[in-house]
Amino acid sequence: AQMEYHSGVIPAQGFTETLVKGRLLLVGDAAAQASPLVGEGIRFCLEAGRLAGEAAAKAVHRKDFNDAFLEKHYATVWRRRYGRDMRVADEIQKVIVKYQDTHWDERVRMMRRLTPKLFAAALGSDFRLSVLSEIMARNPAMLGRGIKRLMRTARSYRMPKGNPR
Repeated sequence: AQMEYHSGVIPAQGFTETLVKGRLLLVGDAAAQASPLVGEGIRFCLEAGRLAGEAAAKAVHRKDFNDAFLEKHYATVWRRRYGRDMRVADEIQKVIVKYQDTHWDERVRMMRRLTPKLFAAALGSDFRLSVLSEIMARNPAMLGRGIKRLMRTARSYRMPKGNPR
């Protein structure tokens, strides 16, 4: 029997809700902004850094370093863009971390039905309802295997108007 061992320093427990505290803006690994599904985080880190930098520049310009101001201009913007998808990725990760080999074999067969574009969207933590719907259309059996729970998670995180994705 072969034993597997996994370790790493990528935060995999979902991102932290506290992104601003005491005039400090958390980004990247400090804010657990990596995808819990695949552990990839550089693009999220770069975007979070850009958003935090813009918020800091606004704070300097307005001479307002209050946490509420920084929360509005950084953390709220981050959550609007990535919060729902990160939560869905976290829910998926919680399920697949328990898979045995037979589960993986079955899931790989299901993934083969996806187009490269759909597969890339899922790996990139793009879980808009349109993407989930297309994945389900190619794998109707997923409905009985937990996708309803994921859809509830996706809908429970209300996306404000103007979501860029």
